[in-house]
This record gives sequence, C-alpha cells and structure tokens, in this order.
Amino acid sequence: SKILLVYGVSGTGKSSLINCGLVSKFSESDWLPVNVRRGGNIIESMSRSISSAALTPLTINTDKSGWLKKGIRSLYLDHFKPIFIVFDQFEELFIFGSKTEKEEFIKVLNSVIESDLQCRFLFVIREEYLASITEFEKHIPSILANRVRIEKMTRLNAQQAIEGPCKYAGIEVEENFSNQLLDRLSPDGVEIELTYLQVYLDKIFRESVGRNQSAGTSPQSAGTSPQSAGTSPQSAGISRQSADRSQQSAVRIKFTLQNLESIGDVKDLLGSFLEEQIAELSEPDTALVVLKAFVSTKGTKRQVTEDEVLDYSCTLGKDINKEILRELILRFVSLRILRDKDESGRYELRHDALAAKIFEKITVFEKDLLEIRQFIENAYANYEKRDLLLSVADLKYISKYEDKIFLGKNLQEFVNKSKEDIRVKQKVLNRITALSVFVLLIVFALIVVYFIKQKEINTNRDNIISAFFEEPDPIAGFILAQKTYNNSPSSVTQTVVFNCFYKIVEAYKDKNNKDPFLAFFNFKPCKQKILFADFTVDGKNIYGYTADSLIYIWESAGAEKMKIHSSEIPLDLKISSDSRFISAVFKSGKAMVWKASGDTVINFPIYYDFHNTKDIISFAANKKYIAVLSPNSKVTIYNLESGKVIQELTGHKADVTSVCFSPDERFLATTSKDKTIIIWYFNRKKNKFEEYSAIKTHNDIIWSVQFNATSNYIMTASADSSVCMYKLTGEPHSFYFDDNQNWSLNHWTPISRAEFTNLPVAVKLTRYWTLDSLKQDSICFGNSATASVGYVPFLEEDTLLISLDFSPITGNAFMAISRIGDTITNFVSTYNRGYFRMMSFPGIQPNFSNDGKYLLTISGNHLNFFPADINEMEKLIFDRKIFGEIKKSDYLKED
Repeated sequence: SKILLVYGVSGTGKSSLINCGLVSKFSESDWLPVNVRRGGNIIESMSRSISSAALTPLTINTDKSGWLKKGIRSLYLDHFKPIFIVFDQFEELFIFGSKTEKEEFIKVLNSVIESDLQCRFLFVIREEYLASITEFEKHIPSILANRVRIEKMTRLNAQQAIEGPCKYAGIEVEENFSNQLLDRLSPDGVEIELTYLQVYLDKIFRESVGRNQSAGTSPQSAGTSPQSAGTSPQSAGISRQSADRSQQSAVRIKFTLQNLESIGDVKDLLGSFLEEQIAELSEPDTALVVLKAFVSTKGTKRQVTEDEVLDYSCTLGKDINKEILRELILRFVSLRILRDKDESGRYELRHDALAAKIFEKITVFEKDLLEIRQFIENAYANYEKRDLLLSVADLKYISKYEDKIFLGKNLQEFVNKSKEDIRVKQKVLNRITALSVFVLLIVFALIVVYFIKQKEINTNRDNIISAFFEEPDPIAGFILAQKTYNNSPSSVTQTVVFNCFYKIVEAYKDKNNKDPFLAFFNFKPCKQKILFADFTVDGKNIYGYTADSLIYIWESAGAEKMKIHSSEIPLDLKISSDSRFISAVFKSGKAMVWKASGDTVINFPIYYDFHNTKDIISFAANKKYIAVLSPNSKVTIYNLESGKVIQELTGHKADVTSVCFSPDERFLATTSKDKTIIIWYFNRKKNKFEEYSAIKTHNDIIWSVQFNATSNYIMTASADSSVCMYKLTGEPHSFYFDDNQNWSLNHWTPISRAEFTNLPVAVKLTRYWTLDSLKQDSICFGNSATASVGYVPFLEEDTLLISLDFSPITGNAFMAISRIGDTITNFVSTYNRGYFRMMSFPGIQPNFSNDGKYLLTISGNHLNFFPADINEMEKLIFDRKIFGEIKKSDYLKED
C-alpha cells in the first residue's frame, strides 16, 4: 500500500516506533524517511522537509501544480531509495488547519498516490482524531484501508523496560521491585502509562543517587547521571565502559523497595513533577505562561517558535523579554519537558500527558483568549487564500475580548480591515433601505402579474379545448397546442400536441395515399419476423436480428447496411459503443464477435443461466476488450482486434451470472451464484485487472450488476427479491428516492435484472415467476415524494411487459411500454412524476433514439419509426416540409 495509518492513544510510543523501531528494521538502502510536522502550515512544512533532504539544490514553488511530484522525483534521483514521507502528530492538521489547507493537502497527496513514483506515506495520529480522517476518504478511498493500532505497553513489557536498561547500566534492582512499582503506577494491572513510568524512574534514580552521595559515593562511579536517566540506553547516554566501571565500583546504585516507600503516592505524579520543576525557577509564573503557549485549545501539544511564544504570552497578559524566554526554553529542554527545536525553529512538549497537565492550569478566561486568537489566526489564513474577511457575527464574537488580547501587526490589520469592510457594506445597506418604497411598488406589480397569469391559465385551458376539439384545421390546432404547451407544460398539453401532429399525419395519408414518414425512414421489410432491434450508441445505425438467424445493421434512415448469416437465433445481441464490433450469444453455449464489416473476430464458449441472458458479454470499446462469462466460474477477457485471451478472472467460487464494464472502463463488476459481487479495477502498471472489493450482503443468488453513468455506483438484483446500490468500495448507497439502502420487495417474485433509467425516480427491473418462466419483464417506480415502491398506476398489478424505454431528453419525461400479447406500444407521459397515457403506436419492443427525437418499434418483419419530440415535430412540418409547403404565419391568430 502507498499509505499506512499508525494510530493509538497518547503515550503509546507511536512516533518512537517509526523513528526508532522501524528505522532499525530497514537497511540504509531500503528507504529514505522524510519527517514532516505541520508547524505553521503542512504544505510549507512538506516543501521545507523535501528541500532539506535533497542533495541537489531544489527550489519548490507550492503555488504551481505538480510541485510535490517534482520534489519527490528529484529526491529519488538524488538518493535512489524509496521515499517514505512520515507525517508525525498528524492530528495537528485537524486541530489547527483551515479548510483551504486541508483541501490543498488532499489535492497534492492524491497526485502522488495516483502516480508511479516510489513514494509511501505514513500518518501517525492520536486515536481520538481518527474519525477526522474520514473527510479525506471520499477523495482518497484507500486512506483507511491499511492501518495499525499501537496498543499501550503491557505489564510484562513494562517490567522488561525497567529491568533491561538497569541491567545494561549496572543498576541493581531488588527482587519484586518492578512489580511493586507497576502496582503503584497501575493498580488495575491492565495498562502502563509510559510518561508516568519515565518520571517515576527518574525520581527513583535521583533518590538513589542522593542516597549514594550521602554514603560518600559519586554518581559518576555508577556510570550515569540525572540528565542521562531514561528508559533506553540511547536516551540515557550510558556507554558499555561506564557500565563496566559501575559493576566494578564498591558501592552501586540500587533500586529498592525502600525507594518506593520514600517517594510515596504517585497519584498526581506528572503534575507534581511539573510543579517541582517550575517551583525551582526564579519566576515560576512567567515559566507557566511560557509552557501554556505549547498547549492547544484542545489540550494537545503544539509546535511553536520563540516569536509565537512571545505573541501568546502577550495574549495571556505577560510581556516577556526575549532573552529571558530563551533561558526558560533551554531550561525546559534540559529538564526534558520540551524537545529541542527542529530545523524549522519550533519547540514542543515531549509528551501529550504534559500538555494535559498544563491545560488543567489554564483558566477559563485564558482558554477564551486562546480560542479567540486561534479563531482569528484561522480566519486570517483563510483570508490569505480566499480573500474572505471577518463577518459581522465574527467581529461580535471577538469584540468583548478585543481590548484584552494582544494581536501582531498582520492580525490587527486584518481585524481593522474587516471592520472597515463592514462599515462600507452597512453604508450600502442604508442606501438599499432608502429604496423600500420602490420595493413596495414592485410587490404591488407582482400582485398585478399574478392576476394576469391567472387569466393566462384560463386562456391556455380554452386554447387546449379549441386545439383538440374545435379547431377544424389540424395544422392550426398543432400551432395553438404547441403555443399552449410552451406557456404551460403538462401531461395534458403534451398529449394534445402529439394528437394534433398525428392528426396531420392521418390527414396527409388520406389525401395523398402516402406515408409522410418515408421522407426520413424508408425501411424494406425482412423475410422473417424481427425479434430484436435497437439504436447504436452513436445513433447513426440500428442493429437487430430476425427469426431466420440473420443479424442486421441498418442505417438510421432504414437502408440495410450489413447482414450476417448466423447458425442459430441469438439469445442476446450487443454492439460496441464505437459501433466497430457486434457480438451474439447463442443457446448452444457459444458466442461470436464480428467486425462491422462482417468479418469474424472471435468464436468462443460461454456459460449462461436463463435467468439473465442480457449480461453474458460486456464491451470496453476504448480498451478494445470484451469480457465474457466462461465455464468453470471464470470470466475471460479477449482482445477485440486479435481475438486472443488477455486475462482470466477466477475470484468466484460458483458459476458467474453477469459481467459489466464501467462506462469509464476503469472497473469491471461480476456477480455469481456464490452470492458475492466482485469489483475489479484495471491496474495500469501491470496492465491487468485486479480485485478492488468484494461485497456479500445478498441472501441468495445475485443475477445482475450494472454501473451508473458516472461509474461511481453499482446496482444489483438478486433472487432474494432485493435491489441494492453500493459504492465501489462496498459501502451501501441509498437510492435517489428512498432513504433505505435497498428495496426489499417481499411481495415480488425474485428479480433477475435491475437497470438504471434516465428518470431519477425510476429503475427498471426484470422479474420471473418460476424457474421455467423467465421471459416476463416488469418495471418498478419509486416516488421520491412518498418513498414508495409500486407499479405504473394505470397497469394492472400482474401486467407482464415485453419491454419499456425512457426518453433521454430530460424535459420530455416520456416512457414507452409494450405488454405481452399486445401489438401496440403505449406512449406515456411521466411529467411532474405523474403517469398519463398519451396515445399508442403500432409495434412492440419500443426504443428511443439516443437524441430522444424518435421512437423505434417492431411490427412482425417491419420496423416503425415515429417522431417522439415536440420540437422535432415542428421541424418536420415547417423546416423539412414532409407535409408539403406550409407557412406557420398563415395559421397564427392575434387573439
């Protein structure tokens, strides 16, 4: 993985495991660690850390896109080692960072993750801030996939941490000393707080050294000193030689049970440690104010510079001399309360536990001041990025503390500029208020417009009645109905326009004994019954097959373009999105792919189940791939140009039931009788598909899967009578019109296929009554107003449909339905989520053209082509003149 998330509660040693433990496991050539702390801004800190690690002088401009990729690539060429960028104390981004800073960070991080650079990211974060990571998840789905939780040290580990270093340093430990010490630190015996253990051992060491000094033994003879006391040989600074000298000394340092008794209660060990250290200073109040500057408003430690400490001290009402500040900081570093400054000049507390104790000493008033200052700093950072000043509410929030808080030059100018901006806006508002009389006049005018509109509605109603029932000339009726539809669109006005247009068609046929549609669609009937026909994706052609096993491609105007002689009638026919390849699957268990010229490309075996014969094959035209269900629970991917096998996918444990490429061709989804869905993604480095996620929530066989148009979601249908939607990561996703994450259609028979439609409130489902009766299709609508599931209202509940289709034109909201046993197609308006049967067309198996302007149906061995869009009807009448010379102006009426 390119990302590892290391998390745990404070004091578990997360940073130490990275900076010491992990380092010791790598050889020098294995990695190049680049440590990053947020500091003042995480983007600037990343840039600075990368520049510092570079051997070749590197100038980074973070305002230019791709700066991080450029920096990492340069760093890799310098060292020829994989780059590991370690974000320590990553929670600081969520505590101190602005929204803009986080957005920029996600953007640059994503650019590297999606690249082929040899770079890994390690995020070290406190456990209580882990939930904040989820706001990155929608941009970086894998950010939570690879993570490790660091547990607190167990009692056995802690015992080894006491006795091991003591043995190494030649310090004698009395029997049962470790257990007694740990009993005091952790009476419940569950977890050990490492900070407390370190301070406690330090106290014991000091007490032991003091006892030796009283006995006349120098601490140097023991090979150690108070400053070098720690829990590891490295931090203690103990050499093997000094340990040997200690062992040779007549009087050794010894940790005894008496030490524990003399130190006493450790209930507030860390608090007393801080108080003791501060009390020893000449100005303890000043020292405490300085330490408060290293604590955030959330009680966590923060990195700050000397100048920032001075600013915060002023905020808390303490003006500290810079030299005194430096002396205090050096003192705290030597006492191991602060870490020494990093390359950015920033200091921080050694432990979050210390921050928590200091936070307890911050008064409520001081916390308010710090929160106000943090608020102004975040607002100023946002101002620098987006030029947004403080609002009236913001200024009101800080006003009661404004005379008590110290702000630097930049922050004070920012506040003053915000006030001036509000003053100018208030002046403008006063001018607007002066126009209130004019607004009243506008309101009065709107009332007048309302009454005019009501009159227009009544006029529209009269026009519709006139157009449909009273107007003798169908051309005049069409113009009047279209005008009314444009003024007041509805299912009724749509219906009247359609009826008026087809009245013109019938009148023309009666008068001229000729079909006017031959002007744009002249189809020669086939010898046998047409069993299937549909438009190609580009809309330039129509493809289908007939009962005599012939496969056709016709031009959109109806002329035959290509004919393929097949050995049997196809179960399903598909054409690639670029119309270059056509495929057919057959009942005999084989499939074929032809080029548009008719030449055979591939002939291969397939597996299928009669429950779903529509998803046996899926095209990825741009990649020139075709995915096919194969025997033995496999999916085979072929190259469309060569016909060779590219890859076999073998992730399912039972027969595969459907396959589907995503529209962007980056993903492939498969379903199986093993009740699982597998999402595969195309690995561009390896040039093959690999498993991305596996989903198992259905309780029975999953028959189909389909991607939505943007390739973000999938929809599945199962024999358990449920339809579900998921994100590609496997998380459930709600339907547009239902708060539930799936449809549990208990009153339905099992579902074999689910498809997205052009309507956001409808999906198309295929159901089956028995295992031997699989040809009945149906549809299901969800109404977003009621979040209900049901049938089209005007159809009986047990109505069985051959097929249905939806107009792709959003404004039209048309649906075409053909039922089993019928020879006609019902044309339905779904305007405003209603269901209004407008008229019927000859033929069955309706399909809209891709531009929504025409409807295709099948009547035996003939294809029918009908105008299905009001604007297209107007063009046919007055522009293309399919009814002869007609002038619109001749029919317009002034009234």
